[in-house]
Amino acid sequence: FVITDVDGEQPLSAMLSHVTQEDPGLVTTLDETRHGLSTGDFVTFTEIQGMAELNNCEPVQINVTGPYTFTIGNTKGMGAYTSGGYVKQIKMPAKESYKSMQDSFSSPEFVPSDFAKMDRQPQLLLGFQAIDRFAKNNGALPLPANAEHAAEVLRLAAELNSEHGNLVEALDEKLLTLLASNARGDISPMAAVLGGIAAQEVLKACSGKFTPIKQWLIFDATECLPTEPLPPSEFELTGSRYDGQIAVFGKTFQERMLKLNYFLVGAGAIGC
Repeated sequence: FVITDVDGEQPLSAMLSHVTQEDPGLVTTLDETRHGLSTGDFVTFTEIQGMAELNNCEPVQINVTGPYTFTIGNTKGMGAYTSGGYVKQIKMPAKESYKSMQDSFSSPEFVPSDFAKMDRQPQLLLGFQAIDRFAKNNGALPLPANAEHAAEVLRLAAELNSEHGNLVEALDEKLLTLLASNARGDISPMAAVLGGIAAQEVLKACSGKFTPIKQWLIFDATECLPTEPLPPSEFELTGSRYDGQIAVFGKTFQERMLKLNYFLVGAGAIGC
């Protein structure tokens, strides 16, 4: 995958105050403004007096040494700098490679969505695979608050963990049981988050701007769930449009929501 612009920002530029004749050459910008460049960036130069060899040169990689200085290649054989000039950042294409899905299961890389939950990521990766295998074996997803289905998901997760070379030392049974119970859940806020992320990744692929998510991003919001386990009767589905929410929060919660009266402003696609 080729990225033409890794961050989507406008290229940086700065005025020069001096360039030394040495290896590597030290470039100094005016003190009024930090150059804002980073080590590894590529730059070119214009309007330099004296050291004209740098004007419109091929992009050169820099090493930042301070907020107003950075080094470039060998400038010993160039003319002596006298005055003026600008440095401009050049956005260079970057290649990003990815593992196959099978390889990424055994050696996953994660983009953290919550630094407080980083230890959950491999657990949930195993859990999602276990639920997928459960659905393949049984023709349906696990039922909410079904102990038998949750136990089967745990067994499959242990099986998958062994297949992937023990991705985790021990399964978090409470977390994976919760995941199994929510497998049939479908709530608007979660759909909005994941849909927005997916749309963003499509735009990155189409435009070549910004760096795509590297391998896995796992988002969970378990803090929104009931703090105490609910009885299975709470999750009996009714065949209504709200079954996805009932599978997560229970019937009592859904009935309470339906009795509320709120006017939402700005909830539409065009803000009305």
